[in-house]
Amino acid sequence: MQTGLIENWTGNPLEIGPMYPFVGMEIVLFVVCFAVAILYTIWQLRFEGATYEREARALTAKAELRATIVAGAPECYERSLSIGETGEPIG
Repeated sequence: MQTGLIENWTGNPLEIGPMYPFVGMEIVLFVVCFAVAILYTIWQLRFEGATYEREARALTAKAELRATIVAGAPECYERSLSIGETGEPIG
């Protein structure tokens, strides 16, 4: 059984050639990956912050809060209309 061009394992690995592609590019690839990770983290934090602000703004306005409640669970909103301030059903 032959494993590629290697016929004798006692030889010098430097004579065989590179063992993997892009030899010598490890530092460059590390820096690129690190920069992409930092940029992604910044983008993710900004995106989540904007989403949080939009949702917080929607939940602080009374009309939008009512629309949000109705859109999420209309049966709860309808039931709340039939209950007075004391919690007892009206009428």
